[in-house]
Amino acid sequence: MQSDLELAWGYIKYRNVDALKKLLKGDVPQQAAISDQSNDIRYLVHAAAAFGSVDCLKYLAECGADLNVDTPSGYSCVHWAAYGGWVEILQYLQTRNIPLNKADLTGQTALHVAAARGHLNVVKFLITSKLSININQTAQYKWTPLHFAVAYGHTNIARYLIENNASIKEVDTLGRSPEVLAHEYNRNWQLILNPSV
Repeated sequence: MQSDLELAWGYIKYRNVDALKKLLKGDVPQQAAISDQSNDIRYLVHAAAAFGSVDCLKYLAECGADLNVDTPSGYSCVHWAAYGGWVEILQYLQTRNIPLNKADLTGQTALHVAAARGHLNVVKFLITSKLSININQTAQYKWTPLHFAVAYGHTNIARYLIENNASIKEVDTLGRSPEVLAHEYNRNWQLILNPSV
């Protein structure tokens, strides 16, 4: 039999805020988490952020859920929203004064996550939102968002980052620039620099 928390997680996944309200009745534990250790999305607020369930996230916040709670690896609602590609969630978190440039334990910010996952809409939002986003911030192994975009084959994001002053000269801990990574991962560096190639 499923626990109420697991049911709540399912309602959030399918964006059923009415069922969530009936189940929780305004009683949300501060850091409500499911006990399944194999699931990275353990906290209800993280599930809402990851699945783009903005109404569920708002309801959880109204009930006092902590929007700043992190996973043991430092992933926050902001990271999960970037992972899922949900600009609307990021906009809501911004209205709640949640910092959108927070790094996890490996140094990854929402910009790194969005660049790796291929969410150009999130990358554009973060860069144009006038936040103190460092486009060249390094994460583990000194990878910048541009390194992630190139390695994961997201040419449009790599190009957008370069157009917005991402450094093509930053090198990782192995001395690899984004151009070297492009060659190593069989990406077309010239296409990244010039879409008409």
